[in-house]
Amino acid sequence: MLKNSRLSFIFLTCLCLIITAAGPLLASESYLVQLLDSGSRLDRVKGAKLVYHNKIQNDKIFDLVEKQLLNGYEKNNNNPEQVDELSWYCKALSTSGNAKYLEALKTVGLHAPSDKVKKYAQQAYYTLESKTVASSVSLPPTAPPKDMSSEEKRVHKLLLSGRLNDIREAAKLLSKRKVTHPFLYDMAAQILSEGYNKKSHQHSHVDTMAWLCKAIGASGDQQHLPLLDTIAQSATNNKLKEYGRKAYLLLQ
Repeated sequence: MLKNSRLSFIFLTCLCLIITAAGPLLASESYLVQLLDSGSRLDRVKGAKLVYHNKIQNDKIFDLVEKQLLNGYEKNNNNPEQVDELSWYCKALSTSGNAKYLEALKTVGLHAPSDKVKKYAQQAYYTLESKTVASSVSLPPTAPPKDMSSEEKRVHKLLLSGRLNDIREAAKLLSKRKVTHPFLYDMAAQILSEGYNKKSHQHSHVDTMAWLCKAIGASGDQQHLPLLDTIAQSATNNKLKEYGRKAYLLLQ
């Protein structure tokens, strides 16, 4: 039975992909609406999974997912199947790419009776926030140095994008020394210097700044020690203080 269920899900996923790939046909959207608005929990969960696993770009679909989440999160959450359904709604909304759904995820993350639903709502909130909320720091456009590799040029573009998820991706690559051009570390240091004490309450911003600390700590360039020391001493967010301290010790 489990095998049949998996085959059914794979078939439905492929069907959705085929229809979507053919163009913005209403048939695929209508099918998702039918699943999400069904009286069957199995169908609704199936619909939420399809939304999560495929690149859906129709806010009407996400509006329905949001409606189902808000209508259900305060109900009997002792039912494991309902908890699972609500968790999939959260995951589906995380792929929407639209900041208007942040408020619903925040509400559920704060007030859902189920700890599991709260956890998934909070994770979805942070994922969506990092994709939709711009960084508080935007560097002026600069041309990449001519001696950069193609991957380093890509990281250069990520750092210039102004999007938190892009900057975080770049910082991770720098911290793991997948790219090592000094110009990129200087860019990362500039973003960190200007942004570490901004939006100190916003999880995705703080997380991005923490990754930038790790990147600078891995740079091997001790000219950045004063910046890390300043963050370790005066950052308003305690998490950033700790990451600044660790990065400082690593770079010493």
